[in-house]
Amino acid sequence: MPRSSILQILASSLVLAAAAIAQAPSIQRVTPPQAHWSAGPVTVTIRGQNFSTSPAANPQVRIGALQATNVQVVDTQTIVCTAPADTVPGPKDVFVTMNSQTGTSTGGFARTPAVSFTSGPQIGQTATFRAQVRVGDFVGGYFSWGALNPRSVPNVHGTLFLLQPTQWFVMIAWPLSEFSVSAMIPNDAGLLGWNPAFQVLTGGPAIDPVLSNVVQLGL
Repeated sequence: MPRSSILQILASSLVLAAAAIAQAPSIQRVTPPQAHWSAGPVTVTIRGQNFSTSPAANPQVRIGALQATNVQVVDTQTIVCTAPADTVPGPKDVFVTMNSQTGTSTGGFARTPAVSFTSGPQIGQTATFRAQVRVGDFVGGYFSWGALNPRSVPNVHGTLFLLQPTQWFVMIAWPLSEFSVSAMIPNDAGLLGWNPAFQVLTGGPAIDPVLSNVVQLGL
């Protein structure tokens, strides 16, 4: 057998052996954690563990359903890449694949406005939603709860009570990149099979309001 063929076989075997013993990548955080749906491509930094700097690892990053570009493995804990333009608002799962192994961060990046579910839902417990928005936009929220006990919205000046089966609230020029909304689910077995929902909208000067994804509890 020619020497070049033997070397090729050995090299392939070493790559396969390295892949077999390599630990799967893990994602700790993505910076920035969000960008507006109209922002276009955005440079993001992914921090984690077990990132391979070897070109043979074939590093790939996917954000939601879209492949990131310009993927650079800076070191074993840092990846820099370009999140592609994505005009669909909502949270996006982030996937890092190398050595045929994949690490996932559920909802690790978001195109605002975006809503995610942070606790519950259980009968008799509190359901909490996280809304990610663009600083300075007006922000509206839409609830479709059915007949629930009134609850206030935390972190908002004044008090909002959910007194109706469906209700909007609007905040002008919201100064933060996110807010949370909580509501108590009554301890009532009759609510099983009920599917209340929460959604936000945002807008700005000369920008039509845009609705976020919808989060449904599915009790």
